[in-house]
Amino acid sequence: MKVRGLIVQSVLGVLVVLLIASSAPAQAENDAPTAWFNQEKIRFGWGQWYRHQRHDISVERMMINASRAGITVFVDAWKGVDQARMARKHGMRYMGNLMVTAAPRKWTPSSTTRPAVNKDGLTHHQAKAAGMNIQGPPLQQSMVPCPLDERVVDKWFTKPCLDMARSGVVDGSHLDFESYGFTAFDKLGDNLCYCDYCFYGYMSSKSFENKVEAAKRYEWLKDRGVHNAYLKSLRDRISVIYRKAAEKIRAIKGDFIFSAYPDFSPGEWVNSWRLEGVALGLHSPEAPFFVVDASHYWPNHKVPWWDSNNNAIRKLGMRHILGTWTGGLFGEKPMLDVSAEQWIYDAAISHDGYWVWFENTWGPDDMRAYRTAHRRIRATERKVGDFLFKGRQDHTFVTTVEQSGNPVLGRNIISRSYHLDNRHLMRINNVNTDIPVEVRVRVPRLSAGTQWTVVDPMSDLYYTNANERTLWTSDELHEGIILSIPKRSELWLVVAPGEPGEAMADDFMIDPTATVSGAIMQGHPDRPPTEGPLPSGVVAVGSFPLAYIKVNPLKYRSSPGMDPVLGTSVHIVDAVSGKDKKLFGISGNCWSPVRSPDNKRIVFSCYVNGKGQIYIMNADGSSVRNISNNDFCDKTPQWSPDASQVVFVSDRDGDWEICVMKADGSDQRRLTQSHGTDRSPAFSPDGKTIAFESNRSGDFDIFLIQADGSNERVLLARSQNESEPIWSPDGKRIACVTGVYSCNQDIMVVDVKDGTVNFAKGLTHAATGEWWFNNVGSIRWSPNGKFITGAYDKWTVAWQGSGLFAVGADGKAFHELVAREPLKIYPGGSFRGHQMFGGWYFNGSASRRWLLYSFTDIQWSPDSKTIAFVSDMDPSGYHFFYTIPAVGGKIKRLDTTMNPASQYNKPLPIRGSSDASGH
Repeated sequence: MKVRGLIVQSVLGVLVVLLIASSAPAQAENDAPTAWFNQEKIRFGWGQWYRHQRHDISVERMMINASRAGITVFVDAWKGVDQARMARKHGMRYMGNLMVTAAPRKWTPSSTTRPAVNKDGLTHHQAKAAGMNIQGPPLQQSMVPCPLDERVVDKWFTKPCLDMARSGVVDGSHLDFESYGFTAFDKLGDNLCYCDYCFYGYMSSKSFENKVEAAKRYEWLKDRGVHNAYLKSLRDRISVIYRKAAEKIRAIKGDFIFSAYPDFSPGEWVNSWRLEGVALGLHSPEAPFFVVDASHYWPNHKVPWWDSNNNAIRKLGMRHILGTWTGGLFGEKPMLDVSAEQWIYDAAISHDGYWVWFENTWGPDDMRAYRTAHRRIRATERKVGDFLFKGRQDHTFVTTVEQSGNPVLGRNIISRSYHLDNRHLMRINNVNTDIPVEVRVRVPRLSAGTQWTVVDPMSDLYYTNANERTLWTSDELHEGIILSIPKRSELWLVVAPGEPGEAMADDFMIDPTATVSGAIMQGHPDRPPTEGPLPSGVVAVGSFPLAYIKVNPLKYRSSPGMDPVLGTSVHIVDAVSGKDKKLFGISGNCWSPVRSPDNKRIVFSCYVNGKGQIYIMNADGSSVRNISNNDFCDKTPQWSPDASQVVFVSDRDGDWEICVMKADGSDQRRLTQSHGTDRSPAFSPDGKTIAFESNRSGDFDIFLIQADGSNERVLLARSQNESEPIWSPDGKRIACVTGVYSCNQDIMVVDVKDGTVNFAKGLTHAATGEWWFNNVGSIRWSPNGKFITGAYDKWTVAWQGSGLFAVGADGKAFHELVAREPLKIYPGGSFRGHQMFGGWYFNGSASRRWLLYSFTDIQWSPDSKTIAFVSDMDPSGYHFFYTIPAVGGKIKRLDTTMNPASQYNKPLPIRGSSDASGH
């Protein structure tokens, strides 16, 4: 018998089509340029303002302080028009905040309330009766309604928003969807809703005739592979509900703005179908939806502003306001690398604005941080605001080449460009928080035959080329301009056609005091000749050889034999015996050494004059040969499984592309042809396919391409960055690192054949049930295919630190192998409950921060029984290679691998055996 749907779906398809059409992506440059949200970065003032009034601060004084701090949009609980008028009086926009738990707190069970049903088939009250902990007395009596109950939406949302719109002084409404203790009933992911209305509405639309009891619906959908389709249908249906409400409200005030917290990841319906549906329903090109992003509440200290949903949200035409909270900026995250004002500035300039949740009355440090950031934001807006608000944003216009070749530093050079008319604004940001960099910025797609000027708009300094002139040819800018960028800072460049002005001579020579050199460095020693025979292969010593990089020692005294350039050298160590040997050194930098599958040869990149070349040599260091042998920059080589080919990354055509060549350097071919950065190539076990990551679409996604350059396709494209693709030993799956749920990074496992994601919330989440790991990386698949290991940073209420883990590739087992608390270089900073105590950090300066130990270069033994890794966890601060059994146990330090090498500051004795309890 066909199921009798409880709702009629006959018009749903038409409504969804209308929804998508009215929510079509709208780029910022196409919006009305005079709209207030297009004229400056949004400083979203949403927090616990009532705490200010507890200290006898009047509402007006609170408004004045907010305006002086730079707040442009004042957000507070909707209580009427008086506060809105006062906000306008002091130069701010006003949005009324509506609290949105799963049901309004005063909503009580009644015959007209349709209760939500969770994935276990239980309503809120049934779950409570089954023993689930429901927090907060008001919430225990509340009913959690179905998210698609239009009557509830009308009561808590539509009616108050109509009142706001009628007032004439309210600019919009902010919706707070934060979870407040309904035992996951108010979570915004796949826990809800499986009531008859939601479930049979979907079944009817798909002509399914099954009758499924509530407790089995979740698994029924999963077993048939339609769970994502079900959540997508809920998204579309809730969008229609909110679209209808928005049309009523905008019929009164056409530019009424809606915003909501927390953020959502477009397309990630398992985690955020409900918020995405609400956002699509409330968004319009004339009044874009504001996504108030909470992704940095628990920030990975190594994941700055760019690792967010910004690109995906911009494609929807919405505004993205990045935020965190004062607890993180002023004391509760002593591992944060940047000051409060730096974080606020970065968030605002790289997105559409910022917000900071506060639970305190502002003091001098709060005001200093807000005001300093506001001054910097305002100065940037005055200098380049026409580009930021009217220009077309582009992630692929420039190519950055970090001149030392350090892969870690290079990945943290971020660029964004804005095109306006025939001018181009480039923002180059060094997000390395402790290390300044020298960067060559290449501009490969300028119009040929045109001459250009390059000016720093902040200082009005013109960059000069090798001929000390301010007029650059397109070819010269294709080759690159050198920038020196301090740690965690930015430089701006405007590239414009070189038309002489009144203040300049015809040859564009100007006052030397108004110029700075952008010429490429000369005089770095040449590479040594390596024209001997090709390496035929010599088996490396030991059953578990490890190739690695060591920093060359620098002696602070004159010496005829002293290396003129501090660089790195290639070493190999036997993980069993600890015997170490230096294989190759140079007055330059060697990076990314990789052993061939048969352990007979090593391939690596070698940098001189800021350009890398691919070298190979025997495993004993003999017969070194430059197989790239060109004038470009080639880096990060990887062997094919049969060691006959090498895949690598090259900037030979102006941007980073995937290339391949035979192991003797012949038949060099460019495989990818996209604008932007393609990197991290990895051969499949059968040698036929190469996986890599690319930001051609705005953020980094995982792609596949055949080794002959054919059949290129995207494998995984989520709304945050995906990186580090690794193949399973059987070649059927690829694992990678991706952002999930705020700024946590987890492992995604994807089927190569059809792109199916095995664990939608992440592999470590599947194994542990929590997002405990804020920064997963350096992942490696065990040779037997059973485990994936990686490094992590962890920040929880109970413990903070970093370490090493191994997780079952099936998502069932988890071993925390090494755990280390941060290094606390100053006294203070204890953690109690939800508060950090240590006044030395409360000023928001990020100084004296805790230092997390690093875990990198993870490698498995061939028998999958031992894991090797590099860490600086030794009390001396030096990096060593360590080994540990794959199931956990005693750690072995390989003393000969001490890095950097020195005859001074010998390391202390190794700590005792350690496992996850060793913290």
